[in-house]
Amino acid sequence: MAKERANAGTLVDALIASFESATRSPEGMAAPAALLWTDADAQWRPLIPALRTAIPQLYTLGTYDPNSRTGPVTWLKCIVDRTLPNVSPPEGVGTDSVPARN
Repeated sequence: MAKERANAGTLVDALIASFESATRSPEGMAAPAALLWTDADAQWRPLIPALRTAIPQLYTLGTYDPNSRTGPVTWLKCIVDRTLPNVSPPEGVGTDSVPARN
């Protein structure tokens, strides 16, 4: 599926394919966490809704809003450590985190 998306041609498709590839781990290995640090001018911000729709394990740095999977650094650390079972992705699913400026 990642290869199909990469061939689809859009930047969002290429990012999704890259995330899918990066967040796979062999059985017995801890699920990876990928951090994407975007530009200081937040030019990437318009892509976040499309990415969040396609990548349910995408979390963003910002004002605490668990419904939009957005929160401060401490909250994101808890997501990566899977200490918040009601918000963290299921076991075996990696996490992606995208810092965003407020």
